[in-house]
Amino acid sequence: MNDITLESETVLEIYNMTDIPLTVPGNRFSDALKRIESEEDVCFSMVELVFVNESEIVQINRKHLSHDYVTDIITFPYDENPSREELEGTMYCCLPRILQQSSKLKTAPDEEILRVCIHGLLHLCGYNDQSVEEQKKMRKLEDLYLSEA
Repeated sequence: MNDITLESETVLEIYNMTDIPLTVPGNRFSDALKRIESEEDVCFSMVELVFVNESEIVQINRKHLSHDYVTDIITFPYDENPSREELEGTMYCCLPRILQQSSKLKTAPDEEILRVCIHGLLHLCGYNDQSVEEQKKMRKLEDLYLSEA
């Protein structure tokens, strides 16, 4: 577990519940978070980043979304109508799935892990990815914030 307190009193807590070592330095996550705060004009007051295995992500997916499959990330905002000044939430990331995606997409594992986390932070900011247009917009933002992190 890593606790990172950012200058703006934003708290990012990182938990790795898997047996796979997390190789992304904590400052890369916090740098991405700070950049998103600045560009999206939001303030994250509490974010938990929890890395889990495939069976755990399926269990979370079943319980909360009634989906029976492995996914790379599930993001839960703490408030259904959050204030842009106090965004809070938990992001469950399936580390084995992210590493599989990295291999399939021929991207560096650390970059794919960071991309998925940026994706979750964008969800906390209110972005959705249900339509093709929304997916394109999120992907463009992911690319932007990944290039700057």
